[in-house]
Amino acid sequence: MLDLAEVLSLIQLDWLEHGIQYVEEQLLYHEIECLLSISGVSGEEDAVREVVKEKLTRYVDHITEDHYGNLLAEKTYGSGNGPTILLNAHLDTVDDIVEGRSIIKEGNIWSSSQGILGGQ
Repeated sequence: MLDLAEVLSLIQLDWLEHGIQYVEEQLLYHEIECLLSISGVSGEEDAVREVVKEKLTRYVDHITEDHYGNLLAEKTYGSGNGPTILLNAHLDTVDDIVEGRSIIKEGNIWSSSQGILGGQ
């Protein structure tokens, strides 16, 4: 119930005019922005790993962490006889995120007001 209340608190009234798909897109953008705000310098990505693991767990059947710190998740759809899909992404960043920076959004292009965006 708390998760639902948190999600509902994010929804802005003007989003509802655009329909459910628009609302879902805005909520996804919010999730991405939250992930881009977690520091994860190479070798120190524990914090971002835990958040990603927590968010991913509800969508998969099984999740493990290997000895390198990679998250490996499995999800079986239907009979499980369909194609295999691999999603691969870095958890770490080259540089640390500049504290106090803002995320600048210009259409599909996001950048940082200072330093790196994160997730790059």
